[in-house]
Amino acid sequence: CLRFIRAPPLIPSVGSGTRAAPPTCSHSAMAPTFLVATALAFAGSSRLPATRVGPAAASPRTRCVMDADLEALLSADHKPAKGKLKKSMRKPNNVITFMPTYNREWEAISFAKGEYNARELDEVEYISAQFRAGGAVALAVEVGEGACSVDDLRAFVAEQATAKGQFPGPCPVLMSGEVSEALHVAEAKRCGCLGVIVDVDKVGKDKAAELLEVAATLGLESVAAVGVGSMDGDAKDLLAGCDVVMAVADKVADVVDATAKFPEGVCKLAACDVGEVREAWELRDNGLNCCVLGNKLLVQSTVERVEIQSMLKAMKAKGSTKYGRGTSMGRGEGAKEILGTIAV
Repeated sequence: CLRFIRAPPLIPSVGSGTRAAPPTCSHSAMAPTFLVATALAFAGSSRLPATRVGPAAASPRTRCVMDADLEALLSADHKPAKGKLKKSMRKPNNVITFMPTYNREWEAISFAKGEYNARELDEVEYISAQFRAGGAVALAVEVGEGACSVDDLRAFVAEQATAKGQFPGPCPVLMSGEVSEALHVAEAKRCGCLGVIVDVDKVGKDKAAELLEVAATLGLESVAAVGVGSMDGDAKDLLAGCDVVMAVADKVADVVDATAKFPEGVCKLAACDVGEVREAWELRDNGLNCCVLGNKLLVQSTVERVEIQSMLKAMKAKGSTKYGRGTSMGRGEGAKEILGTIAV
């Protein structure tokens, strides 16, 4: 017998080029260039491999390019930022907040595709809604080569806007990654972002000060990201004038050891690999205000077979690093018990 299947779209896979997504069956009318016929013989036979017919769709990704609109933004007057980011991240003592980040090219995206219960980690609508449902105070989107596009950034902002007037409400979106020129900051403003994250080690102290000034002129919030080894170096004076400072390290212990290096009165962010709930609680107990989560959050949600929002809720729980159940990794968070059914 003959069955028509839709040709699979190409999905980027880190480290292995591009690969095809599993084909999906459809009995509706389809364009001829996207039809592939497969022959199914007797039971137990294998299906012929599906191949694409026709040209591949063009990528919708774009990069930041200076144009008349961005030039107008940079020259116009804007209302100053109100400090919403610092207020939302800085809670009372022993309370930590979370800001997930997203990069479309992380290995977690391709890794999840191999799981039988794979999450749609490459879909902006799913990821954005999961971050919001998990109680994130903000989210950051990495834009640039080998990361997300400006279109992805706009999509995150648009998805969060759909939650206006609801609970939980929209999460502020920040632009990170390729923030090295004034046009990048202006693009963040045009896309509707609340602010930008400036990597001080990457762009240098002087350039970082310039970008932070541009962000303030445009009425955007700003986060100064710096490695723990540079916090007491040349960038020390720059960080003292910032409201929000992000300490970047590989391990939780490195950030904990650098806690004393934060300038007085700033909102303290920790960007490190948090692979267990109790590691997030350790940051909380050492006075950190916000934990910045990245690729490892998506990997762990797939490995533990739980929703991303469940991971965030487990980390937000007021548990003990000594006696808490950090190994549950969000299992059971938000579960509903079914007591019975009613048939009419």
